[in-house]
Amino acid sequence: MNITAEPSSVRPVSGGCINRAWRLGTDEQPLFVKTNVIRYQDMFEAEAAGLDEMQRAHAVRVPQVIAHGATGDTAWLALEWIERGQSDDSTEPALGELLATLHRYQAERFGWRRDNTIGSTKQINTECSDWVSFYAENRLRYQIDLSIANGHGRVLADGGNRLIEQVAGFFQSYTPASSL
Repeated sequence: MNITAEPSSVRPVSGGCINRAWRLGTDEQPLFVKTNVIRYQDMFEAEAAGLDEMQRAHAVRVPQVIAHGATGDTAWLALEWIERGQSDDSTEPALGELLATLHRYQAERFGWRRDNTIGSTKQINTECSDWVSFYAENRLRYQIDLSIANGHGRVLADGGNRLIEQVAGFFQSYTPASSL
């Protein structure tokens, strides 16, 4: 697709609380485009990589990444536009099955090849050989440290650190797979 072509139509659409979202009509196909300020360019790069990874699972329909980048002071991500279909009583159970298939797509280790975001907050994905270490360090400790850096005090940190010390106890009878 030639993404340098002028869009034939542009209209805002819903699509998230932290980005602006658009439907762009083009000669080739309509596109779903998310935009934000330039500092979120890495967020869109990570999202594109994540969508590509999910496509490799061959589980649930994932929009194709067309391109991502920046123009001036605006970062953007362009995806194929997927029209909403009609739902019926089988839609939700079928989606549940497809998501379960997606979650069976595994890696050798917990984590991923790059960090990404949850909303606009950085999410650390340093690979670990076990779930407890990954969860304690990359999810809990990172969020606790972030809350301290944002002025939320030692009380939260003290309770959070106690939780990290005890998190292995929550997983004594459950060993999650390294699902992507």
